[in-house]
Amino acid sequence: MGDHQCIECRGNFSADELLSYGEHTVCPQCKERLLDKLKQGLPAGAGPWSHRRMFNGPLIVFPRGRFRFPSRCLKCNAPATHSVNRVLRWSPSFHFVASMDGFGQLARLPLCDEHQKRCEKFYRWRYLVVAAVVILAGTTVIVLIDSGLRFRHIVIVMFGAINAAIFSCRALMGWWNVLRVKRMDDDYIYAEGAGRAYRESLVSFRK
Repeated sequence: MGDHQCIECRGNFSADELLSYGEHTVCPQCKERLLDKLKQGLPAGAGPWSHRRMFNGPLIVFPRGRFRFPSRCLKCNAPATHSVNRVLRWSPSFHFVASMDGFGQLARLPLCDEHQKRCEKFYRWRYLVVAAVVILAGTTVIVLIDSGLRFRHIVIVMFGAINAAIFSCRALMGWWNVLRVKRMDDDYIYAEGAGRAYRESLVSFRK
């Protein structure tokens, strides 16, 4: 191992193994990736990277804060023709009890035509599921009132119905979403949901 670092994969190489592009040094494996970023006006070495952790499966990693994805579809790696704005949220277990919101970051996620249509369809179904749960809960409350159930019991049922609507919505979001955050630290976001072709186009994450 050398004492020079590739700006993309952050691997250590000897000086003879690295290529120079302006102020950047890059290994042969990352050359095309760097050139593609520079053509798009993206910063070199800014991610995203592929990452695999035990029990979490394949992930992608990218920096927190202001970050712009390359213009490739996150699902199939085809050229992106659309982008969707999403707040990527993550809640550690201790925080989830206190708040449903967790920590969030706004991101523009690139998609191709096909996956953009799937995304729009998913969000339409999400609202239909919530509406169905709310209607079912309301019907249940009316039946309970007619049966002469005590007020506190009705409140408990209503509280349960509201939570059922929230968790149904979240379950549907987990079933098909562009990215699902698995973990955040001070510097990086670790997310699942990117397609295999997209992940295989990335270099491995080394921290």
